[in-house]
Amino acid sequence: MIRAKAPFLFAYDYGQGGVWAVIWAREAREVELKYPELKLIPERPPWMNDAHLADIELKSSFDIDEAPTGWLKKLVESRDTD
Repeated sequence: MIRAKAPFLFAYDYGQGGVWAVIWAREAREVELKYPELKLIPERPPWMNDAHLADIELKSSFDIDEAPTGWLKKLVESRDTD
């Protein structure tokens, strides 16, 4: 049986700030294995209202089975230079 994908909230802390992402996956562990730099945020923080979450979903939404784009692509590419 194939599990349906669900949205998971993740953050990447780059030291002087961070970026947020919603990643569609079958389970959070799948994302953690593919992108160990990201941290699962199990519950939406109290300060993150619906509009803020919608903005994250619009600008930084990724599918675990697709090639990364945008900042996530750059993060993966930086693994090769570290």
